[in-house]
Amino acid sequence: MRGPGTLLGTLLGTLLGGTLLACTSPADTHHPGDTSSGPTDTAGDTSAPVVADWCDPQGQATGLPVGTVDCTDGVCEVPAGSFWMGYPDPQRPAECPEHQVSLSAYAIDQDEVTVGSWLSCAAEGACTAVPEHCLDLAPALALPVRCVDWDQAQAFCAWRGGRLPTEAEWEKAARGDQGALYPAGPTVPLCADANYRASVSYCSDGVVAVGSYKLRSAYGLLDTAGNVWEWTSDWFSATWYRDAPDTDPTGPTQDCVDTVSGFGGTCRQHTLRGGAYNTTSDNIRGSSRSFAEPQVYDVNIGLRCAYDR
Repeated sequence: MRGPGTLLGTLLGTLLGGTLLACTSPADTHHPGDTSSGPTDTAGDTSAPVVADWCDPQGQATGLPVGTVDCTDGVCEVPAGSFWMGYPDPQRPAECPEHQVSLSAYAIDQDEVTVGSWLSCAAEGACTAVPEHCLDLAPALALPVRCVDWDQAQAFCAWRGGRLPTEAEWEKAARGDQGALYPAGPTVPLCADANYRASVSYCSDGVVAVGSYKLRSAYGLLDTAGNVWEWTSDWFSATWYRDAPDTDPTGPTQDCVDTVSGFGGTCRQHTLRGGAYNTTSDNIRGSSRSFAEPQVYDVNIGLRCAYDR
């Protein structure tokens, strides 16, 4: 009978089809040789003259982490109800306006998907290979899986019996009902509580095991601020918050724009949330939006899954 180490080696070899290489440098933001762009930051897009109009506060969000923690076996329940989405800052127009959204009940993973979970999916033939440079040597099973493109993320969540969260679902679970900017409220977390780039230094040399930090969101999620970006199901449009319905929004399907002054066209990029180990405190805000084309994979892109209730 094979021991755990032998089985792990076999699974890793099967998944990668070659030698494992470490990948933990903060400078490694893209796959070597990959000419596609990684996650794109939306801050600073202030070219449209109407930005000030739709970035005026429209609600009474307190910015406090309000929610109920109900997590069992790594899955957190989020009850039906309304929450404040977006952030009223003219310097970040893709996050405007702050608006109230009502969601049906759903559940979402407490943690980012791990290497160990991905290996199990791959062993059953439901998940495809992760590039070898993105999977670290053991002990790696508790690290977040990364270099996963959007289709791979969708396939994994389907194998787990779920789906990718909508952008609204991700934001409610991460920020709570009252629009907390960070898991504990308006204050930027310390390096003891989150994995990101703090000023000119990094909190960690690379990704860390999921659950390494005990800082929870209002609904009990871990690592919503940093470590790896997380795919959502929504297409990205910079003006979506201005146009979105206020009940169970699922993202735009046409007339998507990358900037608030852009011309509407085919939706071609999906939204990423949560920031990563090599992004700044601005990117790990719960309201921060980024995007990438579905085929993009990167050393700082991972996922977590949501479930219908």
